[in-house]
Amino acid sequence: GVFYYKTDSFKGITLGGALATTNDLNSDDDKATYGLLAGGHESVTRLQEYYVQGDYFDTTVKIGAQELFTPFLFFHPVRMMPRTFRGASVVNKSVDNLKLMAFYLEDAADWDDDAFVNMSQIAGPIYANDGSVDDEAAIILGASYNLPIDGLKASVEAWGFKMDDVINQYYLKTKLSKKINDITVFGGMTYADQQDDGDALSIRFGDGETDIDTYQFGVNAGVAAYGFNFTAMYSKTGDDP
Repeated sequence: GVFYYKTDSFKGITLGGALATTNDLNSDDDKATYGLLAGGHESVTRLQEYYVQGDYFDTTVKIGAQELFTPFLFFHPVRMMPRTFRGASVVNKSVDNLKLMAFYLEDAADWDDDAFVNMSQIAGPIYANDGSVDDEAAIILGASYNLPIDGLKASVEAWGFKMDDVINQYYLKTKLSKKINDITVFGGMTYADQQDDGDALSIRFGDGETDIDTYQFGVNAGVAAYGFNFTAMYSKTGDDP
């Protein structure tokens, strides 16, 4: 369970917190838990969120531990406890239909962690040559825009992710739909680019190692009518790993 509490606003300032807990009820250690519990079927209880938030001039600033959703870093709700992050986030909605977002994240707690660890430690055991990298923060910039076109729903969003000595990622997504009588026509495009940063990151394939420099591109289009939905999709991944 996760229990959330958020105060009312006082001169634009609010406080928030959350407690998360997952508990093993005497399960058989010989049985798999499908990754829902921590290793060894351990119970975990932690502070999921604790932050101070300010809302001024169509801008929300949140500092502290917080759940968030971006294309590559998000709370991953398929486990017993959501992933959570610690740092600062800024979201601005001063311009109609436009949302600007910035995140500076130093620490994270994965679904089975009982404490926060540095962001690079989350990536390090999987990717780093020596099993660890220097403490680094993740910097994320994003923007989304809903095009103000009558009779057409259209949006575009773009993201950039950077973590020194670990990885850089870029993401672009567009989607649109239009209703014609009882038929809705829709489509979209997504592009993602991923490159390692510095010398610390390499992904392992058996005994060999290779740098990360790849992309993925995809488009989709379809129609929806009378309860049916027909969609065609195409995607291509770069030749490099």
